[in-house]
Amino acid sequence: MTKAVIGYRDLFIAQVSVAINTVAGKYLLAYVPVYLYLGIRFFMTSVMLYALMRILGVFFVDVDHPTGRLTRRDWWLMAASSLCAGPLFNVLMMLGMKYTTATSAGIVMSTLPAMLALFSFWLLGEKLSVRKGIGLLLAILGVVILSLDSTPGKSDLGAGSLLGDFLVFLAVLPEAMYSVLLKLLNRRVTVMGAAVIINLFSTVFVLPMMIYGAFVVDYSTVPMTAWLLFPITWLASVGFYWLWARGLQVIPTSTAGLFGGIM
Repeated sequence: MTKAVIGYRDLFIAQVSVAINTVAGKYLLAYVPVYLYLGIRFFMTSVMLYALMRILGVFFVDVDHPTGRLTRRDWWLMAASSLCAGPLFNVLMMLGMKYTTATSAGIVMSTLPAMLALFSFWLLGEKLSVRKGIGLLLAILGVVILSLDSTPGKSDLGAGSLLGDFLVFLAVLPEAMYSVLLKLLNRRVTVMGAAVIINLFSTVFVLPMMIYGAFVVDYSTVPMTAWLLFPITWLASVGFYWLWARGLQVIPTSTAGLFGGIM
């Protein structure tokens, strides 16, 4: 397979991994607080990725890094990436899914390519063609139309809610920014090294609320199904952080955004 085909495959699997975590998270949040769930997932993902790094003999610093070591800029970029892909995206998505339907959330998430094109034009200098500009306007128009068909209260099986759709749309913004920040880290930090550090940063960000959640949850009410789902979410997170970053190394950011519709 060519590098482009491998990149497309990686991006596809990465978005399937996000879908798995979204559905599993919606189930798990019925039994555990959101920050406890996310904190455990971030930490275990970093542990599993680090173990995989050791097995494959991968280092943190990319061989093409201009200085051969991580700079202050690299650390700031990874901290910002972890904030976007970790707490911001996951909390907004989980909260949004509580108040809207999966169908509505999927439609709102389809604005990701447009947001990526806009952020790539703004921060990476990628060309924003007339076609992409029209797509951006259509995506925004689609969200507006969807909101007109939403109910102001909690969703049922047939309708979403304006609050839920809005929260999901807010989740799109940090996810798009995360992909742009990864591009800025390209050839500076290895894909797996960045994934380990980003998940560790995410763990630190939610640690205080994670500790609080660990003391307030009633573990006797958590069913065995939930315990079995936890390791599945860790594996899915490994798939996303590893494969999405690897795909972005060979696929333009604005093109990669199209794979957000797979979720």
